[in-house]
Amino acid sequence: MNITLPLVLGLMLNSFLVLAQTTNTGPYVPNHGAVWKVENRTIPLKSNYDYKIVFDITSTSNDPSVKNRYIDSAARFFNMLGQNGIPKEKIHVALVIHSSASKDVMNNEWYQAKYSTDNPNINLITELLGAGADIIFCGQSSFTRKMPKENLIEGVDLSLSALTSLVEYQSDGYQLIKY
Repeated sequence: MNITLPLVLGLMLNSFLVLAQTTNTGPYVPNHGAVWKVENRTIPLKSNYDYKIVFDITSTSNDPSVKNRYIDSAARFFNMLGQNGIPKEKIHVALVIHSSASKDVMNNEWYQAKYSTDNPNINLITELLGAGADIIFCGQSSFTRKMPKENLIEGVDLSLSALTSLVEYQSDGYQLIKY
């Protein structure tokens, strides 16, 4: 019985410490991309380094009312680095959107007509564009899926294909993350 009380109190204290930790958004994508603060890292970030990443985004939620978590990963990348002192001009992010994720870059009028709900990705994409991300929609997906350029969220670019965009970004030194 004497050991039970300290054990219970220790577990309660540990639970409070875990619950006290929260994720935070910002500074570069203010309302998306929440990340954990990681204290006492043994691997420091390279402060004088250009972080160049291209996300190959082909997947999305089956529920059209749910934001694409893979697009949100780009926001997390911006905010993770920003919260750890990396200046925005050192962060270069591109998202190449195609396949089933294609719907996520369509404007609200198109989205509502198709799914009877607002596009939950519009604010996320707008904030990513504001942070300096390049967001590219595959021209082949545009035709295959009957999603013309005029229905894109403002600021999203249309390329010949995801394949050509991925090759070009990688040849410019971007590291590939595939979703």
